[in-house]
Amino acid sequence: TPSIWSIPYPLTAAILALPLVSLPDALAAAVFFGLSSALLAYGVTRDQAWWRLLIFVSFPYWLSLQVAQWSPLLLAVLYWPALAPVLVAKPNLGIAIGLSIRWRCTTVLGVVGIIVLSLLARPTWPFEWVAMLGPYSGRMPIAILPLGPLLVLALVAWRSAGARFLMLLAVVPQRMFYDQLLLWWLPRSRRQMLGLTLSSWAVYALYAYAPAYWEQWMLGGLYLPALLVVLRAAPGTIAQHRRTSVSGADRPLSSSHAIWRGIDITWIKTPFNQRGSAPRSARPRASPVRSPDARGPVRRCSRRQRRGPAARG
Repeated sequence: TPSIWSIPYPLTAAILALPLVSLPDALAAAVFFGLSSALLAYGVTRDQAWWRLLIFVSFPYWLSLQVAQWSPLLLAVLYWPALAPVLVAKPNLGIAIGLSIRWRCTTVLGVVGIIVLSLLARPTWPFEWVAMLGPYSGRMPIAILPLGPLLVLALVAWRSAGARFLMLLAVVPQRMFYDQLLLWWLPRSRRQMLGLTLSSWAVYALYAYAPAYWEQWMLGGLYLPALLVVLRAAPGTIAQHRRTSVSGADRPLSSSHAIWRGIDITWIKTPFNQRGSAPRSARPRASPVRSPDARGPVRRCSRRQRRGPAARG
């Protein structure tokens, strides 16, 4: 029976969970969450960024563990887009993730295949699922007053993939607090990841003290710190993010890297910097000459050496 506490999953989620149907409920939940966590751990460490493992000590992750939620598996999609077919299990969050990753033909075919199987099993399930969405208690963060509208500030850094993803999350309905695990894709450094993780446990303490204000705790302790992370990329949005083969999506650069990358772009447009001299990579190199006996190895000499003793005198 639908209620404000029920979570109406589409039939596509049941299709994905079919391999676990024969297992007892507790064992199926353990296997599902264990595999999801393993895929997430592999995804976040593919580029040797071990500091991302702080995700596993965050409050949203541990809440997901208690209720065997899909959030770790959905977060793994951002680091490993080949898992994109699992997005059909939670379409509300799947839309935000799907618009933030790079798609391939195989992943598109996987999504289409799961949807076709679900329609073959029960052709009327989309209408039944929509009818169950009425009592759903999920909230759009951007619509929660008074802090929610502040998330519009992410548009200042609209060139940043992290800012665009934050805006997408802000306009989709979600539950507390496990759905906010997706925000852990935004930190660019160990310090930012640690700060967001510690802030999440402050949210837990505040929620335990005053659970009636959970929406404000979610915004103030999770979304606003994530907003600060993406706004730090605003001054250098041209080169703050790069596309990596690890995540398949734009990932942020450190500020120093972005500055040097901007200098490289300037040098490509004009081979001379502001001082009027060419950068090291554009300066002409000395041509190779052979030693006087013509049998030695090729060596390079300076312009003064090539002019000879008379010119030096």
